[in-house]
Formats: sequence, structure tokens, C-alpha cells
Amino acid sequence: MAITPSAVKIFDSMEYGPIMDGDSLAKEWLDSKSKRLHSIVPGGSDFGVGQCKTYKVNDFHSSQLLAEVADATPDQIELAVQSSVSAFERWSGLKPYVRARHLYNIARHAQQHASLLAQMEACSRAIQFRDPKECDVPALICTLYHHAGWAQLLESEFEGWRARGVVVGITSRETPLQALGWLIAPALAVGCTVVLKPSRQAAPVALLLAEMCMEAGLPPGVLNVVTGDSTVGSALATHSLVDKVTFFGSTTVGRCIRQQTAQLGRSITLVLSSRTPMIVLESADLDAACEAAIESAWYNQGQVPWAVTDLLVQQSVIHVFVEKLSVRMSRLRVGSHLDKMADVGHTCRKQASEAVRMCVDKSRSDGARVLSIPDSRRPPSPCPYLIPAVVVGASAESSALLDDDWPLPCVMLNAFRTAKEAVALANNSKYSLASSIWAQDSSLAEQVAQGLQVGTVWINCVNKFDAGVPWGPSRQSGIGRIGGREGLLEYLTISPQQGTRGSEASSAQWASGGVVTSWSGEEEGRVDRTFKLYYGGGSVRPEGGSSVIMRDHKGEPYALVPDGSRKDIRNAVEAARKAQPGWWKSGAHLRAQILFYFAENLELRKTEFAKELTRLLGVAEAEALDEVAHSVECLSFWASACDKGWSGARWAPDASWSVGVAHEARGVIGVLCPPSAPLLNPLTLMAPAIALGNAVVVVPHPSCPLPLLSLCQVASTSDLPAGVLNVISGNVETLGATLASHHDVSAIWCPGSALPLCESLACPSMKPVWGCDSAQWTSGTSGSERRRYYTEIFLNATLSKAVWIPVGGMFGN
Repeated sequence: MAITPSAVKIFDSMEYGPIMDGDSLAKEWLDSKSKRLHSIVPGGSDFGVGQCKTYKVNDFHSSQLLAEVADATPDQIELAVQSSVSAFERWSGLKPYVRARHLYNIARHAQQHASLLAQMEACSRAIQFRDPKECDVPALICTLYHHAGWAQLLESEFEGWRARGVVVGITSRETPLQALGWLIAPALAVGCTVVLKPSRQAAPVALLLAEMCMEAGLPPGVLNVVTGDSTVGSALATHSLVDKVTFFGSTTVGRCIRQQTAQLGRSITLVLSSRTPMIVLESADLDAACEAAIESAWYNQGQVPWAVTDLLVQQSVIHVFVEKLSVRMSRLRVGSHLDKMADVGHTCRKQASEAVRMCVDKSRSDGARVLSIPDSRRPPSPCPYLIPAVVVGASAESSALLDDDWPLPCVMLNAFRTAKEAVALANNSKYSLASSIWAQDSSLAEQVAQGLQVGTVWINCVNKFDAGVPWGPSRQSGIGRIGGREGLLEYLTISPQQGTRGSEASSAQWASGGVVTSWSGEEEGRVDRTFKLYYGGGSVRPEGGSSVIMRDHKGEPYALVPDGSRKDIRNAVEAARKAQPGWWKSGAHLRAQILFYFAENLELRKTEFAKELTRLLGVAEAEALDEVAHSVECLSFWASACDKGWSGARWAPDASWSVGVAHEARGVIGVLCPPSAPLLNPLTLMAPAIALGNAVVVVPHPSCPLPLLSLCQVASTSDLPAGVLNVISGNVETLGATLASHHDVSAIWCPGSALPLCESLACPSMKPVWGCDSAQWTSGTSGSERRRYYTEIFLNATLSKAVWIPVGGMFGN
């Protein structure tokens, strides 16, 4: 006979029974499809479940069948891409307000079916129903509305830009529903068409969203959904007619996609796994910080890349914080994904639970304290429940058991002594996506935020996103930006002539440049001038001890040019890496003054540079003087722009939040120069990079490296700090390959012909590669063209950081 607990015991334990939300809307939709789903492609209705290999999507709680989904065939993949290509011309040719109306209709349609979307997301991805209901679905709707506005303003705000073309979006089973909005909305707003390949487990919700888009009147072919395994995603990412790839998922798969697309020279956005630190300073509200740690660490079952993974607590308050966290952990409830009272439910990967258990067992054997849910609060289930755990003082060995390939619901807690040490610990990671800071001392919190090398910082809050605020990864966490103006520009390009596929010149043609690499006997004559490499603030002989002859336009010997090696590149990168933090912290005003002085000194030597260009290239003296004058103008412009631009922009999503969006220097940028305009072209690339706080390692084109080597003499007399500008001449394939594969180089800028090679070598370090071929600083360049050049340079030379700060409370006390 069951014993009913007394009222006293109920109030003492505060044990509530399950309060279940319904999933009837999701089941009704699946039943209307006979639980048989397939890809959504115009003209592809014949590729149904009966004709294709299928897989099952089950409810993790009950193990019941949700749907049977058909894998896409090669014919269907080809049809999806071809229909997107056909639809692109019509869709991009629509008036912006017409595309805005379509996005607005989709947003309204999603809003009217919000409960259906939330139920489908919870059932298919095994997450708590309240997460999509309260966060993911509202964020999806907000993103669609926001980009409907951008579609309306596209012509006035992005004059001269055009849509990239066909976009392939690939998601993993850990990708939340709101990420579909981040992928689809900006692409459709600017005029791109989309082929979406969801993970197998999340296919039902992606197909539901695509059906809603069609019901809202989206033309056929603008959004296609192709279902299947990883081979389908690979086939789409490498298709010759695809112009951009966006991927949300694990680092391993992201690196594979990066490698596959490297030789294709197409634009790519990657949002991958990450380690997210939460810093708790001694002035923090510890109760609020405790609650936020729980909320962030196990949002979406802890399997999103911005979930808290590392708790860093100041030594003076760590014992109090751990006790508060222990009490809160002991009261967590485990239950069904539809239970409103359950804090956590199932994990969508069995391996995740096993990895957490291994880490917990290892930590306990090492003597670390583990905070977790008591066994008495874990209901029996045929499926693996998520077991959240916090490991206090975890060893390196136990932390290594957590596979970085996907986010796991396990948090490592460690102490720090000073705020400076906290910043160093947080930055000591190959990942870089987001972080949160908890402190009542706002000035200290903002100073810590400035020191963190992440794309988003939350101060006294967690997991805040807005469609108008840019955020995104760097380092091993991925490439690109989501949201805001920066996110929109990911799907735009300047002109058809400078498309993402690069120029038609081969890498071999770019590499050779007509340089004679050896000579013999008296036939070479006397060499007039000898140059050295320039790095670390001084002229240095090449490590290999060799040089090559440089001839003028008549073929006569003119100078000896140093033949740099891999060792010289590594030395230059080391010098740049040491110099860059100080150069960035020196401030925009000082950088502007130094660049103005640089321009002034170049102006004083304009005749000398013009004569050198005339002899080397055989151009008229007036043309050579014109190139020098444009070079001086370019330096002066970027000196003027140092403290201008988008830095410090403020955004207020509502009255409760203030968001500061700053653009920080990327770090060390490797620049491979194109063959034309040997003085102006390098300056149009290195001047903005330096002006915006980066250090550069420049490899001049081998056909004419002398103007840039001569420019180093001007730089050395212009107060430019040692290591900010470094120039290494030599075999461009060898030097470029070393730069692209170096893990301390943050980005590579290269000619379009070198793009495939550089992208392939940059894959392991996940650095962005930008193809840039010609100077945008000539007398025939219009103001609008320069503005587009400025915008593109700015986005490639900086990384946005959004700092979220809660405001209010003045009238609440």
C-alpha cells in the first residue's frame, strides 16, 4: 500500500510532482505525414521514403518512433543545388522590399506556430521543452523579423554589394533551433538561396520550418532541405555551384569541411565546439552567479558551444561559492523533456554520459570533489539521463577525458588569485567563443572583459543574444560572425570580378613572377644594391645566407634580394606576436600619429621611390609618381581612420540591457602581396592592418620586392615599434605555406590565385583566409568603391566583441 507523504514532509522537502507539457501538436504533424519524411526539393517529390534508404528518429524519453526519414540520393542532391542556382537569379533580382515581405511573412508564420516548433525541437533533440519555448523559438522569430528589416534597407546600406549565390547550411544534432534562423535569415535577406542539410536527429524540425516557409509563400527553390548522413553534407559542401558554406557543429567535422573546401576558395562560416569560462570575482553576487552557472551549463542539456564549461572563482570566496553550488546541485531535478519541473533530462548522445562518468570517476580517484545530483533524485529510465557534474579542482588528466569534439554537461571549477591571473587562465585555450564575468565592481569587470580573447562577453548575465549584435568564434572555435551588420556581410561580396573563387591565374604563375633565382659567371655584371630582410625592427640577413638577383625592366642586374626561409618567417612571426599586444594597447591616437609620420617620411622620398619604380617596371615617371602619391594618400587615410569606424558602438536590445560592440585587432596577419603595383598594393593591405592594431608579416611578390624592402627603411625612421611591420622576401610558395600553417598567425591575406593553397594549409589552425587581388586606391576609384573597400578591410582586420551589461534597478529598490 502506497504511503502518502504528509503536508509537513512535502513542505520540508519541497518535492513537486511532474507537471507535463503536451507534445500533441508535434505528433499530429508527424502523423499527418504518416511519420515518413523526406527532403524538400522542387520537383523532388518522387524521392520519398519508399525509394530511398531510410533511418529512424526516436523520442529519447520513450524510445518510441518519431519519424522515418529518407536519405537524399545523389540525384536529389544535384537537383537541390540546381534548383537553388535557378532560383537565385529570380530571388536576388527581386526588389529588396519584396524579399523583406517574404521574411516578414515567414516570421509571422513561425510566430503563429511557436508551440509546434518548440514541441518538435524538444522531442527530436531531447532537450527540455522550456528551452525552445522560452529561448530558441522567440530568438528564431526575432532573427527573422530583424533581417526582414535589413532586406528592406539593403540598397541604401550596402550599395555596390551583391549576394554571394547559393549557400549550403549544415548543422549537427547539438545545433539549437535559433541557429537555423542565424543561417537562413541573413542569406535570404541579401538575396542568396539556401540548401539546408540538418543532422539526422534534428531533421524533423528543419523540415517543419521549411514547410512553414513554403506555406508563408516563399518561392520554390529559395530554401531546400536535404536529409541524410555526413556524406550528403560533404557532397553539398564541395559542389562546384555552391558559393558559401555555413556549418554549426563539432570541431572535427568543421575542420574536415574546411579542408574539403580549401581548394575551392569559397566563403565559409564555422561555429564549432568551444570551452566557455565563467569568471567569478570576489565582489560578485555569489547566489546570482551560482544560479547563472547552473542555467548556462545545462541549457539545451549543456550541449551548445556557449554553455559554461570552466568556472574560475577567486580564491577568497571559492569555499563559500562551492558550498552554495553544492546545495543548488543537490536540488536539481531530473525528468522527462516535457516536465516543466525538471531541470535536466536526457542527453542526445550516449557517449556524452559515458565521458562525464569517466571524468567524474577519474577526478574522485585523484581526490577532487565532485558536485552532482544524488542518486535518489534520478528516476529509472531505459534511456541514458544527463548527469550534470561540477568537478572542483580537477586535474589535467581528468579534464583530458572530456572529448572536445562536442560540448559536454560537465563543469571544471578552479581557483585564481588575481583578476590578471583569471584573464590568463581564461585565454589559455585553443578555443575562443564566449565568456561571462560576475562582479559588482563594474570598472574591474569591463577591464577583465577587454582582456578576454573571445567574441562575446556577458557581465553579470549569461547566454544573451540579439539579432542586431554580432558574435562569433575565433581560433579553433571557428571562423566568421553571426548577427548584426557583420553577420550580413558574410553573405555579401563586392563585385562579380572579385568573386570568392579567385582569379584564373594558377598558383605556379603567381609563385614564379618571372624571378631569376640563379646566375653564373661574369654574364650577370655588377650588382648595384644589396638588401636585407626586415623583422623585429631591424634589417637582418637571411638565415639561409643566400640572395637572388633582381633585374630591371631591361633585364640588367639591379640589386641583390635576400632569399628568406621558413626560419625567417618563424622569427618574424615571433617578433610580430610579441609586438602586437603593445601596439594594440598603445591606443588609436598614438597609432594615428605614427602613421601620419610614416606618410610624411614617404612623401619626402617620393622622387627616390618613383625613380626606382621607373627603372624596375619601365613605366613613365608620371605614372610612378602617381603610384607613390596614392601610397602616401593611403597611409594618411588609414592614419585618419585609426580612431573612427565601428569601434565602441552601443546597442540596446531593450531597456534592461546595454551592449557595447567593440572591434579588436585580430593579432598577427600574414600578407602575401599580388604582383601589380609593387608599392601601392602592399600598402593598401598592410596600412589598414597596422592602423587597426595588428602586426603584419608581409611577403612581397617575387617579381618586384624592392619597393617594399625600401619602404622598410622609411618605417624604421618613423617611430613604428619593432615587430609591427615585418617583410620577408624569397620563394613565395615556401614562405606563404609557412605563414598559412603557423598557429600564431591569426589570418592570411593573399591573391586569389594563392587562395586554394593557403586555405588548405590554414585548415588545422582554423584561421580565416581572405583573397585580395588589386589596389583600391587609384585616381579612378570612386567614393562608394572606397567605402566598400574600407568595410571589407575592416571586417577582415578586426574581430567584434559584444559585451552585455544589465542595466536598471534604480527604481526597484
